[in-house]
Amino acid sequence: MTVLTADEGKVLRRIASGEIIGKELWLGYSYYIGGVLQNPPHLDTQADFDEIDEPEPEEETIPEPEEEDIPDDEALRIITGQEQ
Repeated sequence: MTVLTADEGKVLRRIASGEIIGKELWLGYSYYIGGVLQNPPHLDTQADFDEIDEPEPEEETIPEPEEEDIPDDEALRIITGQEQ
């Protein structure tokens, strides 16, 4: 089994689809490339991949939940589970 390992600061990318694979890849059969079924499966070779500079990590932003104005008596009813 052949293992491809990217150099420091680099990652492996599949040339055909542009998909970034990561720092290490075990070559084998690919059943899907770029979301397309390969029939028959494609036997990967070193020529199918290149090394590119590792992209900067994207900042993950979590949206703030929308606040809903609920009257105090309604909030108390919700919290306590009391019927009106």
